[in-house]
Amino acid sequence: MRYIEVVIRPLSEWMTPWQADTLVGHVAWSIRYEEGERALKEWLDAFDEAGEPPLVLSDGFIGKWLPRPMLPPTHRPDMPVLDLQEAIQAKKRKSLRWIDRDALLQGRFDALESLSDKGDPRMSIVHHNVINRYSFRSLNEDGLYATEQYGLPEGETTISIYARVKDDRELDRLKYHLVRTGLSGFGKRKSVGMGHFEVVEVIARDTWFNCPDADAHMWLSHGVPSVHDPVLGCYRLDTKYGKLGEGWGMSGNPFKRPFTRLIPGSVFAGSNANRNWSGRALRNISPAHPEVVQYAFALTLPLKVGEDRFAQMGHCHAGSL
Repeated sequence: MRYIEVVIRPLSEWMTPWQADTLVGHVAWSIRYEEGERALKEWLDAFDEAGEPPLVLSDGFIGKWLPRPMLPPTHRPDMPVLDLQEAIQAKKRKSLRWIDRDALLQGRFDALESLSDKGDPRMSIVHHNVINRYSFRSLNEDGLYATEQYGLPEGETTISIYARVKDDRELDRLKYHLVRTGLSGFGKRKSVGMGHFEVVEVIARDTWFNCPDADAHMWLSHGVPSVHDPVLGCYRLDTKYGKLGEGWGMSGNPFKRPFTRLIPGSVFAGSNANRNWSGRALRNISPAHPEVVQYAFALTLPLKVGEDRFAQMGHCHAGSL
């Protein structure tokens, strides 16, 4: 078992969020093109709920930032009423969604100097002309439309993707197909230059996931829990309305069935250290192509949060944080 950090450098802006299921989808299509249909089927069959997935990816995170864990505040009944300055700092702390990964690994979950909004990508609105195919000129009315494009914020140069790979063969396969994905582009509008990147380095991160005294774990990916995953925790949900990729996106019905999932930063009791992953594969997700498999696994990072936080977790309404 290997745990790694894949550091990539975007070479262009992108339009699709760096989410684990989309990244795995690109790897799957690359396997299909390079290794053949049979190799892809064998690889997808390995993502079976009863077995061990060959690959579990995190979402892509900018620089050194990771999602701030969704933990309830420490219960301190003897704490005096906050003065104005302390209240201002507490409000500011509440709005910050990202945490320095070193602080996270050290358990400094609430230190204001470790929290930031720099994990959010820079967004720009780009306007395009609608071309009349008869006159080859832009339309006089309703001739403009806008798209959202994303890039790195000021001061950041890389994106990190964390992974759990089953063995060295899967590690080599992941590196190879990520390089191919970077050349062809990631996500929407890759054919016109969006989502191109290069793999800068691959760093061993086994020590991060070997935490024998951990008492909780945090999801680093969007995913759907299985019946075997812990339920005591704090989390948020969103609903994904996915589409098929590559050539299948242009044939018949390209839309997948919507599904609800947990988002990165969700925290659950228990170290999960025996495997450091949660979630499952979803089947029957595409009306047009029943054979499509939706990746919904999540890489989990062990944390030590303490008994006081667990006491608050027990009274936490599911999905309220």
